[in-house]
Amino acid sequence: MIPVLFKSKLILLLIPFLTFAACSKDEDVPTTKIPTVNYSVSTFDATFFQAGTSSAPSIHWNGSQGSFAMAAPLTGSSINTVNGVMSWDKTLPIGTHDLQVIVTNSAGQTTANISIKNPFQGVFTGTIEDGNTNYFEVEFFSDGTVIVRTEDSGSPPTANGTWTKNGTTVMVDLTNPENNIQVSLSGTLSVGTTAFYVGQWHNGHGANDSQGDFEVTLINSSTNN
Repeated sequence: MIPVLFKSKLILLLIPFLTFAACSKDEDVPTTKIPTVNYSVSTFDATFFQAGTSSAPSIHWNGSQGSFAMAAPLTGSSINTVNGVMSWDKTLPIGTHDLQVIVTNSAGQTTANISIKNPFQGVFTGTIEDGNTNYFEVEFFSDGTVIVRTEDSGSPPTANGTWTKNGTTVMVDLTNPENNIQVSLSGTLSVGTTAFYVGQWHNGHGANDSQGDFEVTLINSSTNN
């Protein structure tokens, strides 16, 4: 039989060991939480018909490495599943695109909302028909204004005005500031391996009196406006 005093001492010796073992067991089990993510800005600016990327977000995986994904696909865009960087190519559609990024680890998922703005702009050059084939340049600005030149690129504008876009149809109303003559353009914007704007020009605003054809091709997607 073990003396009572010896039993008491034995128990006192075992208590620290048991406490340490219990704590060690708890410390061996990592705590995993849902990741936290933050993009430094919520809106990224793209340039029409140019590839680009977003900045990388700050990400805390909180105990379990996970991955990034887009909630819904967007033509011409993708996301790096490891670091969350968004990328887009020339086929990114014109307009503002609101996207939801999903970040997932073993504990669950969180989301981040971002936007990519891809306004229509750029310099198009080609020809216009008015009984003869003439040089023609159209420069679109993202604020909805436009200028045209019928001489060499870089020459003073022949007319200026405004543009509107509905689907692939682009309408332009122009006025010559020297003589107040008004003309308009109505055409289709096609975006593929290059960007074309093809249609007809009209007397007056509103594109109701066709006078001839025009065809211009994008040469510079950056503008000075």
